Amino acid sequence: MTTQIGHAIDVSHWQARIPEGTDTPHRSWWTTACIVRGAYGAQADVRVERHFDQARRMRFDHVGLYFFWRYYLPLEPQLSRWVRVAREVGLGSRSADLVPIIDVESEAGHPRLTGTERGLLWDALRCLQIDFSATPMVYLSESGFAELGKPAWLRRLPLWWADYTGDARYPGGADVRMRQHRVAPWAGPISPPGFAPGPGAIDQSQIFKPLPTFGGHS
Repeated sequence: MTTQIGHAIDVSHWQARIPEGTDTPHRSWWTTACIVRGAYGAQADVRVERHFDQARRMRFDHVGLYFFWRYYLPLEPQLSRWVRVAREVGLGSRSADLVPIIDVESEAGHPRLTGTERGLLWDALRCLQIDFSATPMVYLSESGFAELGKPAWLRRLPLWWADYTGDARYPGGADVRMRQHRVAPWAGPISPPGFAPGPGAIDQSQIFKPLPTFGGHS
């Protein structure tokens, strides 16, 4: 990866509130972002409005929403919920807001992703692009990319890559904007990879390229 230019955190119903200090930049040119889970499938996250409002009041440069795609359930109800949640919290009302993000990963207790879901993912991305007039971002991992059959078109989208060891292989030509590298209690904007879920843990990412926003950098 290239040089880190910022950090991001993401929160969901698992966090009662956004930890203090997570919006503090490491340098004057540093970029900060907070990404709130908007929905789990067709169910809105119970803390989405609270988290989004808190992130707005903090010093984050960018605020966004991610939507967990339950690929084994009908797509249309999920898309409807995602758009409704985004409208309700005001996603896109500020130019620095991040474009919508789809979380694509195999879910425990259900059949794993396969290449047959590629068409559904394409449909979801196209629908969000039409609704928001912006190309969505995709949260993905090396295993998820392989399970989908490594589609070439996915490499051209802005990607948020999951890699907790620093050993993941990135597809050639992939547009990886940031890497989720740590799930653990907050230890500052510069922190090593690691996966230690539990009390006080928060998802943390390293930003390597300008993030796609409603105002540009798409």
